[in-house]
This record gives sequence, C-alpha cells and structure tokens, in this order.
Amino acid sequence: MPSLRCDVTTCLHNSDKCCCKNTILVEGEKAHAPESTCCSSFDEAREFGGRNEFESKNLALAVECEAVNCRFNDAKRCKAKHITISGGKATDMKDTLCASFEER
Repeated sequence: MPSLRCDVTTCLHNSDKCCCKNTILVEGEKAHAPESTCCSSFDEAREFGGRNEFESKNLALAVECEAVNCRFNDAKRCKAKHITISGGKATDMKDTLCASFEER
C-alpha cells in the first residue's frame, strides 16, 4: 500500500498531513494532468464540527483510483510508493487533486 501525504488541511480526515481513512478514492477517469483529478473521499471539517477524533492516522492506506491514464494505476488501484493529495484550504472535493498523477 502506498504512503500518503495529505496537504488538504480542511479535510475532516486529515491529521498532521496524514489521512485517517482506511481507503480513499481518487477520481479523474479522463484526466491527463493532476488538475483533472480529485479526492472524492474529502469531507470538509466544519468550524464547529471539528475534526474526527475517533479515527487514527493511517500511514499506508488503500488508494482506489479512477484516473486510468495515470502510470501508477493498476486495475483501478494506485501502485505508487508515495502519494500526495493537494488542495490546501479546499471547501469541496473539486478543490483537491492527486499531485502524484503522472500520465502514461
């Protein structure tokens, strides 16, 4: 499983740039560049909703990937050793992207 760094600090599942989910889904079926991908597992952490305090950091998680044009995609699973999800202050999943995407 790949190690994942998440720079989307506004995501409910982000804890110190690590994801607390067991698996995420990267969308971008027709992507030819990182900007055409997104993390559909993004959930915005609301100001008063806080963070998910019941999940722990997951340093190696399964990454399902619909970006079939990415060289790391193998039967809709990401096979990269390291993945970065970017999006900083995203408020919607469309504000996120897989910075590790590399076109085949």
